[in-house]
Amino acid sequence: MELAISRGSDDVVTACLDDELDAATAPRLAQLLSLVVLRGSRVVLDMSRVTFMDCAGLGEIIRAHRRAVEGGGWVRLAFVPDGPLLVLRLTNTAQLLTACGLPEQRAPE
Repeated sequence: MELAISRGSDDVVTACLDDELDAATAPRLAQLLSLVVLRGSRVVLDMSRVTFMDCAGLGEIIRAHRRAVEGGGWVRLAFVPDGPLLVLRLTNTAQLLTACGLPEQRAPE
């Protein structure tokens, strides 16, 4: 798993995830997010290449979000595919974590 990172002019960092987010990859995800998401960070995670997400992967994203919120920042998910979106909806985290509160947002085809 790797993150492709870019920084916008408004200090919002965009990071593209490209793997399954599950119990096997959660430790690596936590490590990568700890480098990108600091207290007060504003980070958009592009989920368009995530093929699967379980609660272990979601847990790491929520931990990163909480870390950012401690300093007035946030973590938002964008371009969430159907499988991971279902996990967000079932755990009632879709509104908290999706960009602009729009869980229906999809990656361009």
